[in-house]
Amino acid sequence: MLKPSTYKPHAVWFSRDPALNAPVRGNETDDEWRKVEAEWDRKVSQARETGDIAPILIEGQTPTTFTVTAMPAEALRKALDRFQAGRIGSAELAALVFRACVTSVSNFDGYEVKTTRDPDYGRLATSDLVQKLDEIDPAIVGELGNYLFGRATNPNPK
Repeated sequence: MLKPSTYKPHAVWFSRDPALNAPVRGNETDDEWRKVEAEWDRKVSQARETGDIAPILIEGQTPTTFTVTAMPAEALRKALDRFQAGRIGSAELAALVFRACVTSVSNFDGYEVKTTRDPDYGRLATSDLVQKLDEIDPAIVGELGNYLFGRATNPNPK
């Protein structure tokens, strides 16, 4: 029997937000550093899945928090078809998914998510949010968009 999706609006954070206790590379070998990064990725994934950020948070700090929801199925299929046909690239796909899923942001200098209606994808956050985040670090939208794409294609994670 099919079961309904467990995907609900939830908070996500950029794994390198300065408020998070992300590891900094020291004198580790490449193999040692890969293990450190893998452990950090595991901790971030766990925080995203449980909503409990405390284990990775620097005490007294507040990260920028993005509230996200599921990407509408029709929009996801259109984006995936265009990506697989080579009509959009992976960076554009990640930004599109991010814009389709983000509903609000907190602790980002008072920024409020504004939306627009796209004829192909429906409600999207306006591109100025992506621009502002890219000015800080282009990896933000890529990381969060790829995370959200993974959630969209597997809405019932274990």
